Amino acid sequence: MEMASQLMMLLSSVNGSPPTARMTALPFAVFGLGNKKYEHFCAAGKLAYQCMLDLGAKPVVERGDGNDGEDIDSDFDTWKKSLLSAIDASGLLTKRGEIEGSDGDGQKKAQEKIAAYDFVLPSEDTHVRSEVAELVHNSGDGTRRDAPFLAEVLTVKELHAPTAERSCIHVELTIAGSGMKYTAGDHLGVFSKNGTDTVEKAAKALGYPLEMPFTLVQPAHAPAHLPQPFPGPVTVADALAWHVDLLSPVSKPALQGLLALAHGEDREKLGRILNGSAEQYKAWHKQSRCLLEVLEEFPNIQPPIGAFFASVAQKLQPRFYSISSSPAADPNVISLTCAVVRSVTPTGRLHKGLSSTYLKEKLPGTRVPVFLRQSSFRLPSDSMAPLLMVGAGTGLAPYRGFLQERSALIKRGTTVGPAYLFFGCRTRDQDFIYKSELEGFQKAGALTELHVAFSREGKQKDYVQHQLKRQAQTVAYMLSATKDARGVVYVCGDAKHMATDVASTAVGIVMAAEGCSEETVRSRFTSMSKERRIQKDVW
Repeated sequence: MEMASQLMMLLSSVNGSPPTARMTALPFAVFGLGNKKYEHFCAAGKLAYQCMLDLGAKPVVERGDGNDGEDIDSDFDTWKKSLLSAIDASGLLTKRGEIEGSDGDGQKKAQEKIAAYDFVLPSEDTHVRSEVAELVHNSGDGTRRDAPFLAEVLTVKELHAPTAERSCIHVELTIAGSGMKYTAGDHLGVFSKNGTDTVEKAAKALGYPLEMPFTLVQPAHAPAHLPQPFPGPVTVADALAWHVDLLSPVSKPALQGLLALAHGEDREKLGRILNGSAEQYKAWHKQSRCLLEVLEEFPNIQPPIGAFFASVAQKLQPRFYSISSSPAADPNVISLTCAVVRSVTPTGRLHKGLSSTYLKEKLPGTRVPVFLRQSSFRLPSDSMAPLLMVGAGTGLAPYRGFLQERSALIKRGTTVGPAYLFFGCRTRDQDFIYKSELEGFQKAGALTELHVAFSREGKQKDYVQHQLKRQAQTVAYMLSATKDARGVVYVCGDAKHMATDVASTAVGIVMAAEGCSEETVRSRFTSMSKERRIQKDVW
């Protein structure tokens, strides 16, 4: 409840008035953002809502929860309807002339005029920016998102066997000369770009030549929400490659922007998608159509460039990876362990993971824009603290860094406590990544026990939670409530299935070992999480 305590302190400090006295007449509304695959779904929104209630404020409408794992836009639209109806009925607002309305389904009416940047064609002698050249020239220190460092690729190596159906790569980057100082367990943000084929298709759908240079300028009376455009002049090819998310599921605001620019049959068809029932839109949204697919599906909608980047284009965001190395091994090298995404969407489109494909195609000597993001996923300061690490697939990544760190401690003569690793993959011959390294960590004493679950080798699936059950005594010890317990339990990997199953298994093990209730065990786990004795890095 740290957030609630801070808010209480802040409010009570204003004019010295008791917080409840200041909040009694305050109407409020909260919509939480989250994803149901995570354990603490919409925790911040729930905490803020309860805190406001505790302070005496009055909710205008019940709290809304948005699930990013499905269709958070529809969740918000549904909640917004209730909010607007409650505000209308409350008399909180006084009507002052006409305001922009909504249709019966709560969708914003398509307008003839939408937010757009001014579009400028440069003169023939104007220097056109090359995104890659600009990155090289303006390479930052890598300590912030807005100052990425252009790290040189040292190695890109396939970790799966040639016969494996899937791909996972080991990438090594040099950060020599940057300001990046990382700790095992930190994350690396990677700025990737769309591939040539994707860019060419998008340019064709928009009706603009790839090499056409242009500059976007903020209009004189731009709406407050419109950010400054990216600098130019830049070619259409570079703009689509570096600045637009063309392959992620298309957002509702992007569709609304296209609807405002559509006409004829395209407008009717897109309008039916957006203005139909919430259930119909969710069914359409679950097909995971990307922005490029929508542009190709509606070929007669060719937005002006200024309107496209202001009201349609989804900004390309960096992808984050758990660092799979320790600076104790080499402070100038960062390793990533990356599953290369290949999947077929419900529409039949072969989806290639943007960043994983970008990294796999990199050659040694080429450069990648990266920046460091600190994590709370950390080794304990006490080298003797026992460790229990659980992960599957690329969830092994931070543990490789941990074990490198422990190996370095041992070489320096430091005694370390026991470390137990539970790792899951499909088969020992195809995707048992870093097998020889893990065996080397065992021989060096950095890893005490290695328990591997091979889910595709037997008649029955064997997952990490099954291995935990087989080592129930060790698990129960690591999760005990004794005062001298100092072990740390780590879980890294898939949040929706693996982490949930591991948590349920751990609860059952402790209940059986100690004869206590599920409520008691889960309460203990919550306390252990606050004490950093249980740490998770899940996605």
